[in-house]
Amino acid sequence: MRLWLAPWIVIAIALAGDGHAQVPINDRARELFRTGVTLLEDPAGPRYEEAYRAFRAAHRESPSPKILGNLGLCAMMLERDGEAIEAYQRYLREVGDIGADERDHIERELSVLAASAVPLRLTVSPGDATIIDERRPIRGETVTNRYEAKDGVLSTRIRAGQHRLVVRRDGHRDEVWNVEASPGSPLDRQIRLSPIAAPEPPVVVPGDAEPPQGSVWSEPLVITGLTVSAAVTAATAVTMGLALANHADYEDARSRNDVARGSELRDRGETLNLVADVLLVGAIVSTLATATMILAWPSDDTTVDVSLGPASLALGVTW
Repeated sequence: MRLWLAPWIVIAIALAGDGHAQVPINDRARELFRTGVTLLEDPAGPRYEEAYRAFRAAHRESPSPKILGNLGLCAMMLERDGEAIEAYQRYLREVGDIGADERDHIERELSVLAASAVPLRLTVSPGDATIIDERRPIRGETVTNRYEAKDGVLSTRIRAGQHRLVVRRDGHRDEVWNVEASPGSPLDRQIRLSPIAAPEPPVVVPGDAEPPQGSVWSEPLVITGLTVSAAVTAATAVTMGLALANHADYEDARSRNDVARGSELRDRGETLNLVADVLLVGAIVSTLATATMILAWPSDDTTVDVSLGPASLALGVTW
């Protein structure tokens, strides 16, 4: 359908570099323009989206109306009908040396676009939101175009049919408008995006400590400390009991002048006293360490009752 437009493109290249252009075209714009033409003449088929971007960039570099004919063609093929109408109208109005056939063809295209394209006006907040337009044709793939609102307003024309308009901005919830665009029925709507609320931090009341993740009595170190303290304390008590009994036997042997028996009992008593002293120190250290862990546990309702068992006893046996 558009292959016969190729001669216009070739002419446009020639005119873009001569002195008849109303706006001078710099080298960068000329390079971008030629890139767009190459994309339109791709043997595999015109690459309208890429060519559209090239022609837009060329027009930003040098806003010559000579570029608008090809820009309008690409916009129309991409269903950016509002941009196509504006580009074609300016092209016909501002370029004076358009051939009769070319002018006649563009005027017919403009007539069809003007009759079928649907005016769309979206007022969005925040003003820098992006509008994504998805048109679902009866046959073929979905046509998607992306627009940026200018000062919070998008004013353009879209192809008739079923559209899904998504208004999007980072940090806000998307708003979706599903609408049937019909010729002769302008679309006008205001859309305000709602910000996504950040999660509220937990309220901490002064003086209230955050509860511990678990009970102090379930901590492995505390359990081990209690077990060791109890075992060492019990061993200390038993050893001290044996030492006291041995001392009584020693006194009995002395009263009967049993020197051999007394010597044996004295040696055994010294050993029992030494073992009892070591166990007593171990019981005290283990109990204090366990009590420290319990008291340091971050909880308001932990009640600690520490007993040192035989720590209150003293070995004062005299041999």
